[in-house]
Amino acid sequence: MRNELTRLLAVRGAARRRDLARPWLLDHAAKAGKVVQLFPGVYVEAAMRRDQLVRRRAALSYVDGRGALSHTTALAVWRIGWDEPQHAPIHVTVGPRVQLHGGKGLMLHRHRSFGERHRRGGLIVVPLDEAIVRSWPLLPTTHRTGVVISAVTHRHTTLDQLLQRLAEVPKLTGAGELKRLLSLVAAGCQSPLELWGALHIFTGPGMPEFKRQHPVGNYLLDVYAERERVAFELDGDAFHAGPVQRERDLRRDAALAALGIQVVRFTYTRLMFEPEAVRREVLAILAAAGRRRG
Repeated sequence: MRNELTRLLAVRGAARRRDLARPWLLDHAAKAGKVVQLFPGVYVEAAMRRDQLVRRRAALSYVDGRGALSHTTALAVWRIGWDEPQHAPIHVTVGPRVQLHGGKGLMLHRHRSFGERHRRGGLIVVPLDEAIVRSWPLLPTTHRTGVVISAVTHRHTTLDQLLQRLAEVPKLTGAGELKRLLSLVAAGCQSPLELWGALHIFTGPGMPEFKRQHPVGNYLLDVYAERERVAFELDGDAFHAGPVQRERDLRRDAALAALGIQVVRFTYTRLMFEPEAVRREVLAILAAAGRRRG
């Protein structure tokens, strides 16, 4: 490839036909199989056509400053626990009057409220709260809670910002589920496992109003039934598998027992794959504790 084309590809990762003083260079390079047209008028090196970063840069070159990476593509750029599948389309949002069109590999969205944008890793993206809300119907259900938890706990966004953004999209598919998730995070759930428990186990008929991440002395209790004085601990595989952590848990449980608090632990495997059985056990434990306390 000639220097002019090589320079553009090296700097931007993509070359637009209109940026070349000698656009016929693209035709020659394409004929030789060195470049391919990824989006209208935008070319990339053939060997890099499936590279995610190159595809994102090419999409931004196509919208030419009039848009930003959005939806699940923006989530991947924000790096909060979501990795876009390699062959997923690139999502870009533009204003309502931008005369561009999507196509193979490019999902173009038009929003009246489009305007605010950020720079992350050299790419232009929509704000994270917008990306989360707009992506909600597109995300696999197994990833939704993790994305919200990661975004909030790492202070990339706040619950208020997410709720405000959600109010701007009243017809969002799954809005009720997202609202409930945000309310649980506000109530103290701090991990996907705790949210799973709140949504599928520690809820419904017979369950008391649990306190979450409740402080007792130097400890935070995952799920605490205050009247019955029973603490339910949700043990994730990554943090409760080794002997050191096990010994620490035993000391913690003994200290809480000295304060009159019964500790019951459920493993990740049981919480995820036996939720109904765990729920029945929780109700039985609470009933027994209530009888003991009269």
